[in-house]
Amino acid sequence: MVDYTLSSPSYVFVGEQPAFDSQIPRRGRPLQKKAGEQKSPAFVAKPAIARTLAAMKMSGNTMLITGGGSGIGRGLAEAFHRLGNDVIITGRNQKALDETTAANPGMRSALLDVTDPHSIQSFAARAPEDYPSLNVLLNN
Repeated sequence: MVDYTLSSPSYVFVGEQPAFDSQIPRRGRPLQKKAGEQKSPAFVAKPAIARTLAAMKMSGNTMLITGGGSGIGRGLAEAFHRLGNDVIITGRNQKALDETTAANPGMRSALLDVTDPHSIQSFAARAPEDYPSLNVLLNN
């Protein structure tokens, strides 16, 4: 379970240890650990996002992550895959999708261009049959 502690009206620290107001990053400065603290917070988020993360079941999901073949999408896909989720990544570049799934056994991929309405309609028509247990969509 993720603990979260309000540290200011604008930000929430999401992690295992409570954080202190003095740790709020200002103007891009990184979070710094104070002497005697066990752990630094995992990251800073807006309160609504932190509440959603705290309530979300973090493993055992079937997740579809668009743009999961590279960059932030790949990072998210790999992180959720390591947490025990069944991850399906989509993207326009079949080579990037193949490289990502080869590096993460059990991860699946599908070609999808989210800028093309025909591609979206085609994928949406077959998704319920191909991924019947799909319960999380992460539009990257």
